[in-house]
Amino acid sequence: MAFVHRILEDESLEDICSDDRGRQWNAFSSADQKKINESKVFVRFARASSLNCDVYDHENCDPPFPDIRSRIDGQTYYFELGEITDEGLARGVAHSEGTGEITGGAFSQLDPLLKMFREKCVRSYLTNGAPVDLLLYCSRQYPHETFLLKYLKRYDAEITQLIKQGPFSRIWIFTDWPPRKVLWQAVR
Repeated sequence: MAFVHRILEDESLEDICSDDRGRQWNAFSSADQKKINESKVFVRFARASSLNCDVYDHENCDPPFPDIRSRIDGQTYYFELGEITDEGLARGVAHSEGTGEITGGAFSQLDPLLKMFREKCVRSYLTNGAPVDLLLYCSRQYPHETFLLKYLKRYDAEITQLIKQGPFSRIWIFTDWPPRKVLWQAVR
C-alpha cells in the first residue's frame, strides 16, 4: 500500500519504472494498475480544481458504478473518468515497444475527445441518486489547449446536446501535465 501511496503522491510513471519499482508495479493486475492510475488522476484533478473534498477520501468502483466515489461538501459524489488519447497512436507505440520497430506519426486529441463525449454521455451509471461528473483528462498525450478550446466551440451544439441527454452534472477536461489544471468545464 505504501507503493500505491507514493504513486498517488505525484511520482511520475518514469519514477516507478526503475527495476525495483517496475517489478512492484508489474505485480499489480492490469485492472489494479488502471484503478491506481485513475486514483492518481483524480487526486491531481481534485487538487487543481475548486472542489471542496479530501483528495484521498475516495474509492475506486467497478461497473455499473462510475470509476470513483468521493465526497464533496460532505455529500457522496461520483466521477466517471476517460483518458483523451489517440488510440491509433497508442497501438503504434505498443507495437513499437513489443517489436522494437520504430514507428511515428501525427496524433489527434480532438477526434478522441468528441468520441469520448459520444460514448460516455449515452451510458447510464448506478449512483443510488448521487450526482456524477465526467472527468476527461490528458495524461499521455500533451494537450494543445488553444486547438482544444476551438474544437469544443466548433462542436458546441453537439456537445451541449450530449450533456443535456447524458447523466452528468458537470463535465471537466483536465490536463495531468504540469502545470496541472482544468482546461474546460461545462455544467448541465
